[in-house]
Amino acid sequence: MDRFQTAQEMREALIAVARKTGILSEPSSHTAKIAKPQSVKPFWTFECEDEIRGTPTYHDGVLYVGAYDNNMYALNAANGEFIWKYAAEGGIVSQPEIYEKNVFFG
Repeated sequence: MDRFQTAQEMREALIAVARKTGILSEPSSHTAKIAKPQSVKPFWTFECEDEIRGTPTYHDGVLYVGAYDNNMYALNAANGEFIWKYAAEGGIVSQPEIYEKNVFFG
């Protein structure tokens, strides 16, 4: 018997925590979180309008995360406060890269 009956059940079970940064990403949810890897208890959460499937990027105190709601978000990594969002032409699943104060994503 398969552990997951549907692709949706599998997505809901996925969770990833970066060991060094503590970034918690639940691919099928609408949230970005920062957590201690050993506890997986979030310090904060941020709700966006659709799923977050890509890997967030941390740079200089800011967490950058793209979502299926066509937005790239910049959040204060310490407390989860919204800094800005950029509207793209489609859902964002790629991991953003930072170079010379610019955010690049595909």
